Amino acid sequence: MTRQQLQFLFQVTPPALESEREYEIPACITLAQAILESATPRFGWGSSRLFRLANNPFGIKYSHSSTSSTSSTVPTSSTVGQVEKVEKSKQSNEDYGHFDAATWEIENGRKVEALAEFRRFPNLTEAFKAHARLLLTPRYRPAYEVRDDWRQFAERLGPKQSEHDADHCGYSTNPSYSARLINLVETYRLDDRRALDWLASGKDPGPVLAELLQ
Repeated sequence: MTRQQLQFLFQVTPPALESEREYEIPACITLAQAILESATPRFGWGSSRLFRLANNPFGIKYSHSSTSSTSSTVPTSSTVGQVEKVEKSKQSNEDYGHFDAATWEIENGRKVEALAEFRRFPNLTEAFKAHARLLLTPRYRPAYEVRDDWRQFAERLGPKQSEHDADHCGYSTNPSYSARLINLVETYRLDDRRALDWLASGKDPGPVLAELLQ
């Protein structure tokens, strides 16, 4: 792991763990998404203009700022508490405008570049809260239902295979999205709680530190 990658994880691990505590979103997947969405081929993790200038590590579109409606979220016993948290959070959520940036989408098997409006956040804490609220909406229910299994969670975030596909959420149109998330978690041991606790607090985890820096 490079120093740049380590510094990026120091920034994003605390809000990822908070998201897991508050909303039960697997921290390792949140981190993998932040890595994947904020990286550029040339400069690596956390180098995208969207991350650096808009505090948006997840590529959350501006149109999603008003679509996190929980009125249609299925109020099962396992989600009713999360719905209440989302409602309280929405009450204090401010609109910080949008940030225009180029993005790539997969359309009919082809990679197409387009200009899109993304959300702008005042800090990473608010960005991670918005990410959690997004994953609590009905669209991502298939993933949230398997939140205790981070691999299944990652799999279900992948693109829908057809219009009748009820198992995938379509967070990304990239067919390799889920596989890339899983690879990031396994390669950098993002599911290792000792490592995450160290990244969030700075407390010495013992031999894990040496392994992270290899």
